[in-house]
Amino acid sequence: MHAAMRLGRIACILLSCLLTVSCARKVQEFSFPMGEGASWTYSGAYSSKLASGSIKLPVSSHTLLVQGAREIDGEKYHQLLVTLEETPYATILLQNDSKGLYLKDGGVKYLLFPRSLSKGATWKARILGKELTFTAGGEKQVTTPAGTYQAMKISFKSESQLSGAFWCAHSTGAVIIDYTDGDERPPRSLHLELREFKKPRNPATGQDSPEPSSK
Repeated sequence: MHAAMRLGRIACILLSCLLTVSCARKVQEFSFPMGEGASWTYSGAYSSKLASGSIKLPVSSHTLLVQGAREIDGEKYHQLLVTLEETPYATILLQNDSKGLYLKDGGVKYLLFPRSLSKGATWKARILGKELTFTAGGEKQVTTPAGTYQAMKISFKSESQLSGAFWCAHSTGAVIIDYTDGDERPPRSLHLELREFKKPRNPATGQDSPEPSSK
């Protein structure tokens, strides 16, 4: 269970970063649609291969909820509450500026994603002590319980044995995630698909923001 929670925390951070990504056809840019009340709920499964066979642990509810902003050392950060199976698990702090998206973790601010990307672009980010190399790929149509999306692939790998990929859709963010942590013994994998996306409330009216023009 501890290993599953660790795998889940890495997923939470990566997912929360990619929620802010808006994919254009040739250039991927951050739009940061993270108003109060926005949420993303995923379902899927952890899996692992043992000598006696494979095991699978269902994930029925993996949610990220924007709970407003917080000021730290004079800087504003968006707060994302993470819940696993309806139990609050962690709060992630994110910030964006002209260079890209940052994560505040352990008192240190890390640049996670540059503001704009095109196919073939690569960059590095440090998450929970692991240095990951990311590569922006091509697009294809993918289907999840939340709907069908035109999405861009972003793959990643560490210097050790952590690797995987996200599919990111315009105006929605990460709709599918697949990755394996081979540093764990036995190695463990995680597959998540977007089950529900709720738009942020309009701060002026308290109502939901308008529907995006397209997926």
